Amino acid sequence: LSPEATYGAYNEQAPAHGSTLKVLNLNTKHIYTLSQNRVGQAFAWAPKGYRLFYRIQKKINQKNFVSKVFAYDIKLHKSILISHIPSLTGYVTITPQDLMVRIPSLNKVHTFKIHYPGSRLEKWQQTSSSHQKTKWIVGKSGIYLSNPITKEITKIHDDGSQIESFSLSKGGNHITWNTKKGISYFSLQGSKAIRIGEGRYPSWHPNKKVILYSAVRKLGNVIVGSDLRLYDLNKQQKWLTHTAHQEETWPIWLSKDTILYTTHKSNVIYTLEFIHDKITQPFTAFSK
Repeated sequence: LSPEATYGAYNEQAPAHGSTLKVLNLNTKHIYTLSQNRVGQAFAWAPKGYRLFYRIQKKINQKNFVSKVFAYDIKLHKSILISHIPSLTGYVTITPQDLMVRIPSLNKVHTFKIHYPGSRLEKWQQTSSSHQKTKWIVGKSGIYLSNPITKEITKIHDDGSQIESFSLSKGGNHITWNTKKGISYFSLQGSKAIRIGEGRYPSWHPNKKVILYSAVRKLGNVIVGSDLRLYDLNKQQKWLTHTAHQEETWPIWLSKDTILYTTHKSNVIYTLEFIHDKITQPFTAFSK
C-alpha cells in the first residue's frame, strides 16, 4: 500500500506472462497496468506515496540480462525510465531518511535521489539521516548493510536461502524478511538476524515495534496451514486467526489497527480489525 493508503501495488498472476504489476486506486477501484514483465517483489512506494519505483528484467540471450528501473507517477499515470542496467539486479529499497532509492546489481549498488519540486527533507529526516550509518540493500541472495562513510557492505546472516519478501519499518531503521525456506527474521539497525519463526511475508506495524506475518500451523512435524500472527520484540507472539482449510497469506497493515490479507490461490482481499494494548493481552478480532 502507498503511505497514504490511497493506492495499492500488487502482482497478478497471468499464465501468458508469469506475473503482471498493477496499481489499484482504492477509492475509485480503477486498476492501472504497469508492466507485463516479471517484476516479483522488486517494487516500492516512495515515502510520500506519489511514485512507485520498480524494475523489470529481460533475458537478451543465453548469458545476458538487462534490468530497467522505472518510476511510476500516480498523478500522470505514467512510468518513466530512470536507469538501464546491463545485468541482473536485486530488489528496490527506499530509505525514508534521505529519500534514496537503492538497487544492487552483480558488482555495484545503484542509487537514485527522489526529488519533489519545492520540497526539502523534514527535520526528523535531516537528524535521522545524519546519524544513521547503515542503509539497507536487499538482493536475491540476502540482506545487506551499506555504510555510507566507510563504503563497506556486510551481509546479515540467516539460513542462507534466497530472500522471498521484506518490509522496512516506517523510519527505515529496521527490517524484517523471510527466506525461500519459509523462515522469518528481523534486524534492528543492523544487528544480527533474529529468528521470528516459520512463516512468510512479515510486515512492520506503522508505528510500533510489532511484526505481522503469515505463520505456519503444524500437526506434529507436518504443516497443515497458515494463519496470521503477531510478534513483538520481547519475543511474545499472538495468533490473530485460527481457520481450517484456508491458508491466510500476504498480510499488510492498512492502518494501525486494520489488516488486509488474502488467502492462497485466491483473489479475495479480507480486512481484519482488532483492538489491543499489548499482544500478550486479550483483544477482539473479526474479519469482513
